[in-house]
Amino acid sequence: MALATVIFFVLENVRLKKGTSKSTNLVKDAEKKKEYILNEARDEKEKMLKSAKEDRDQMLKEAKEESNDIIKKAEKIEERIIEREEKIEKKFDEITTKQEDLIIQEDTLKEKKLTLNSKIEELENKLSELSKLSEEEAKELFLSQIR
Repeated sequence: MALATVIFFVLENVRLKKGTSKSTNLVKDAEKKKEYILNEARDEKEKMLKSAKEDRDQMLKEAKEESNDIIKKAEKIEERIIEREEKIEKKFDEITTKQEDLIIQEDTLKEKKLTLNSKIEELENKLSELSKLSEEEAKELFLSQIR
């Protein structure tokens, strides 16, 4: 019986060693699978980060281009507005100059009209005086002015 007990314990020991070996192998396999899965996850994370960075960079580039286009359009519009303002100012200056010239011409015409009216009045007075003279007096006056 002692031999049977020893054999039993030896067999149990062998079975226990096989079980320990299997469990060690299972743990090693699990560790390998864990490392593989972690590596896969890290690789996927890196790919996702790289893709996100590329997308971000592309979006920034597009946003900068769009903002530059908007700025260029705004500058062109501003230039057109400035040109139009300058044209309007030039036309306003021309109109102001023409208006001043017309006012000067109007004043000159008023002065000439006054002068003409006074001369007309003078001539009418002289004509009235001459009409009061007799024919003989008018001849004498005319001859005296000629000499």
